[in-house]
Amino acid sequence: MVQPSTGSQRTLRTLGLAFFGILLLRTAWLSDEAFLTLRSVEHAASGFGVRWNIADRVQVYDHPLWLIVLLAGRLVSADAYYTTLGISIAASLTAVWIVIRRATADLTIVVAVTAAALSPLFLTYSTSGLESPLVHVLVAAFMAAALAGRSAGTLASLAGLLILTHWATVFLVAPVLAPLLVSSIRQARRVIALSGLPTLAWLLGAWWYYGTIGSSLQVANRAAGRAWGDRAVAGWAFLRETTQFDPLLVAVSLIGLYLGVVMRGTAARIALGSGLAIGWAVLSGGSDMIGRHLTASFVVGAGLVVRYLAGASPWAGMAALAGVLTYAVMSPVSTLTADASYGQSLASVGQMQDPRAAHYQATGLLLQSRPHRAPNHPDIDHARASMVPGGSLVVGRVPGMVGLAAGPDVYVVDRQGRTDALLARLPPAPGPRWSWRADRRMPEAYVEGLLDGTPVEPALEQLTRDIREVTRGSLLSPSRLTALLRLPDRVRSSVASSSYGTWMARLEVVAADNLVTVPEGGVVVRFPAARRFSRLTMTLTGSYDYRVLVLDGSTVVATLESPRIGWQAQGEAPRELTPSLAVTATALRIRCGRGFGRCVLGQVVLGD
Repeated sequence: MVQPSTGSQRTLRTLGLAFFGILLLRTAWLSDEAFLTLRSVEHAASGFGVRWNIADRVQVYDHPLWLIVLLAGRLVSADAYYTTLGISIAASLTAVWIVIRRATADLTIVVAVTAAALSPLFLTYSTSGLESPLVHVLVAAFMAAALAGRSAGTLASLAGLLILTHWATVFLVAPVLAPLLVSSIRQARRVIALSGLPTLAWLLGAWWYYGTIGSSLQVANRAAGRAWGDRAVAGWAFLRETTQFDPLLVAVSLIGLYLGVVMRGTAARIALGSGLAIGWAVLSGGSDMIGRHLTASFVVGAGLVVRYLAGASPWAGMAALAGVLTYAVMSPVSTLTADASYGQSLASVGQMQDPRAAHYQATGLLLQSRPHRAPNHPDIDHARASMVPGGSLVVGRVPGMVGLAAGPDVYVVDRQGRTDALLARLPPAPGPRWSWRADRRMPEAYVEGLLDGTPVEPALEQLTRDIREVTRGSLLSPSRLTALLRLPDRVRSSVASSSYGTWMARLEVVAADNLVTVPEGGVVVRFPAARRFSRLTMTLTGSYDYRVLVLDGSTVVATLESPRIGWQAQGEAPRELTPSLAVTATALRIRCGRGFGRCVLGQVVLGD
């Protein structure tokens, strides 16, 4: 039970929420991933259906309840940008209020608000346009209900909403729900129905409507076929780099785990759920956005700290505040100094960049007084030159922003397969490590065929026909149902027999871990035997110019150059170089030119 608040506590809560709200307004932004959802929202609001391109039913989002909330707001306000930010800010303020509402001492309120306000990544994802704000408020409500001993129906209902918002939150709620399943059969049925049926109904409906279980990003992830060991390595790097960028976020999450164990009972089960969520984020490969999917555990940690301090001495509260301030100053980014210039210089850790800095200049709230409203990314201006109503547009870097700016009449294709049913099912270009974003090689004449029916390469023709039937055919058509049921087998057989099955033979770089830093004099890649090739793909960092000397013995037979991709490249990016004619070589010498950061070579692949 929450104890009655004193006047000073009510004042502190009000001032704390106001302070946190001001920082939210100063840091509010939308990510490119959010615009993937917002284009679907715009199409649904305009009567085209919840889809990325109006011609195809493709699910580009993995947060159904968040999409429903955004669509409801868009129908009321007729504006996607401000509606998304308004809903995000309201949800984030509510989440913080639920956490500090249980504080029984003035200092505890200060500790909780300070932690929320000074964590760069918690503030980043408190807007961003992603589902995080809704997850935060539902996690805070679920935790408060569990600690207060609410009914099984209440807990199961909140869990159902959480899982419908993002399926991975099942790890957060499972330890709390598990005891409710063994008390009685009747209660177990009710808990399962309330917590699981909404998501199950959505999955079945999405499978029928879109032809996939999960979003196209999840389909592309499965098509990559990387081993769990590769994902775990990438996930560990994700956690390590998140810790370096925002040590406060990780510290509060881990301290919450410890305090939950100390307090035992329901608090321990909540802490276990938080630990499972962190573990799954790491084992599944993390995210291409630093810190994403870890902020829910931060909310749990903050709530358990508040719970623990309720029965602790004032010295414990002072120690907690000192710890929060200490970890906050260790971050390379301060939330207190963020202004309209944020993102003009990028902050990065390891292979990951500050996600807010990457797009704040294009979508930041403080910049919306300028002539062009968000999104205002340079790639949009470049793309507009080739935007033709009824035509197609292939986008590499910011498909969400370009797609929303293009409008419904332009068919937008994302090279990474997140918006296209066929590309998502094709294996990505080879690379040395797990990546959530990997370009797909575009099948010959594929883009043209999307609009006029031009056939793709023969091995993929049947697969393409089935996918078009599933994504464009009548929902009640028997032929569509047949194509939908045989689609998994068609994907396996078509990809295996196409050029995607064996389109490039891999060659190991001379390095123990297949990932080497290129020294000033360059690095030599020697082939086991002389090879003749007409295409060379290298997996490299995106911040350098590269020169490649093609050697036959000691003779230079060709010189190839790879220009810098730019700071938007995440991690290692594959680049394809084409000699003027087929060459025979025994080795390559790869050298770095102008650039910054680490000059890293991951993999070299030859093709005919």
